[in-house]
Amino acid sequence: MITLKVTPLEGELGLRYHVESRSDPEHPNLVDLAARFGWGECVCKDWQCNIWPAIRDETAPRFTKTTTCDHVSAAAKYFFLHALDGVIELHNQQET
Repeated sequence: MITLKVTPLEGELGLRYHVESRSDPEHPNLVDLAARFGWGECVCKDWQCNIWPAIRDETAPRFTKTTTCDHVSAAAKYFFLHALDGVIELHNQQET
């Protein structure tokens, strides 16, 4: 699995990211995890052409290979890991 570079956008509450593009590393894709009521959204061609039509009716399961592009997946993983770090830190502070 190739790891994509994820960069959070300043002042965006950790929900919008630039995610590296494999086909054009000089131009990262903008990902918004809060868009579409939490389904997320990406500017990549895969999301625009394949993912959005698949989730348009909002009945498909979220975060599967057919309902999430690699960029949204990478941003969601980044968000989860950083949120988890924060929760663990709070937990450890409460135990001391």
